[in-house]
Amino acid sequence: MMKHDANWKKIIHIYPDQFLQLFFPDIANQLDLTNIEFLESEMILDVKKGEKVMPDLLLRLHAKDGSMQIIIIHIEIQARSTKVMPARMNRYYHYIKATFDCNIIPVVLVLRGGRRGLVRRRVDDKPLGLLTASYYYNEICVSKLSAPQYIDRGMALASTLAALMQPDGLEPWELKSRSMLNVSRESKDEAVGELLMYTIHRYLLLNIESEKKFKETIISSGEVKTMEKLSEWETKIAKEAKQAGVQEGVREGVRQGVRQGLEKGRSQEARILILRLGTKRFGKPTRKILKLIKSISTVEILEDLAERVFEAETWEEFLR
Repeated sequence: MMKHDANWKKIIHIYPDQFLQLFFPDIANQLDLTNIEFLESEMILDVKKGEKVMPDLLLRLHAKDGSMQIIIIHIEIQARSTKVMPARMNRYYHYIKATFDCNIIPVVLVLRGGRRGLVRRRVDDKPLGLLTASYYYNEICVSKLSAPQYIDRGMALASTLAALMQPDGLEPWELKSRSMLNVSRESKDEAVGELLMYTIHRYLLLNIESEKKFKETIISSGEVKTMEKLSEWETKIAKEAKQAGVQEGVREGVRQGVRQGLEKGRSQEARILILRLGTKRFGKPTRKILKLIKSISTVEILEDLAERVFEAETWEEFLR
């Protein structure tokens, strides 16, 4: 199965300036986009637990007004919206603030689901019901945005993201062909263009009739290389789909096991199941990780962990 966050991390790493211009144009106009520095996530330490935390992307930029003001853009990429994201973003904010001591703009890019397109989320700290602090982060639910509003922005990133958006009057084959043709013109080089077009092809799967119209459009445009790559991509996607089907069966079994344990009030059963599968995927957990998982009793967090165990590559990434 395609690793959603890893794939999109790579794409945004190539086009950080377009990401900011696309979704935060007012902020982008105030920043020097010619000098964007990517910070290493491993530099951030959870002081309380003594462990490193790993945000997806951290961009350090400077204001253009000559004030020497430094801004960090924190971007988290999620395959879908989750209940624990507000609390997680709040934790990240405090970790990043303590590490770099500068202004932070937090962003979550949600590929599937969510309630609205581009919104600000508020998280309140209310110990014993007393409001002590409020925190905001920006949430971009890509699948709730309108493709026609983004596809012709003249940006390779916008054309690629449009494949995940609402067609809003465009036929699926039309959306796919326009996205790919735009990317072929707008991408930085051939390798980047191939990555973006494969991503579009991977997300916008068509029925037989629509696929025929899509290929006819590509052929008539003279994009010979794209046509040559399509059969290669289709073979790769078919293989991924087969693997995903097997994995989804296992995933559903874990979901049911966790759900049944929680319904019976036995969170211990849910934790054991998550630990068992995590050990198979990531290896034996450290004592610190074991202690942390055993301390979790919140239903929402356990449900989220049951999903994340299939998406993470390490224990650290799983628990971030």
